[in-house]
Amino acid sequence: MPSLLAKIRAHTGPLHEELEAVLNIPEQVRSREQYTGLLARFAALYGPWEARLRSYEPEFKALGIDLSARLRGHNLQRDLAALEANVRLPSGERFAPSLAGFPEALGSLYVLEGSTLGGQVLTRHFREALGLGPEALHFFSSHGTETGRYWKEFCAALEVYGARASAEENERTLRGAEAAFAAILAWFRDQPVR
Repeated sequence: MPSLLAKIRAHTGPLHEELEAVLNIPEQVRSREQYTGLLARFAALYGPWEARLRSYEPEFKALGIDLSARLRGHNLQRDLAALEANVRLPSGERFAPSLAGFPEALGSLYVLEGSTLGGQVLTRHFREALGLGPEALHFFSSHGTETGRYWKEFCAALEVYGARASAEENERTLRGAEAAFAAILAWFRDQPVR
């Protein structure tokens, strides 16, 4: 029987591809202004989303996941400050995934953690195409050279959880990941990068 990680990857693969097509960041973000707009859009969504995840911090800790070390909303604020941005967007509160319990929160964090891998590629793109320095790339560079280690540790914790959780809890974790992708898609369709 496939592991929880394998199931999530298989079921969310099409959503991941759809999100990459909708965002198409290398093509749509070609100026500092567009980059600032992209960061502001992420910040408006990540604020309420990460607040919801924080309510499950004890459960993440019990699984060996240091949630505070993984959340990146503060990096968005650092980057926007470095760019001296004054962008106002509506709150992404209504778009942030609702989390009925820890399984959904874990599935949701899977999506945020996975995005750190793509962030490494985008960091190089923004350095080369926009001439941005590290002071404005905290969000996309996230864990830097430790990104691979963070991802592997998260996947290992997810597998431990999947092995001990019930079939229903595993299904809820899968649905949480799907809901997270759907939330990002809905938000960026409502607030496209221009």
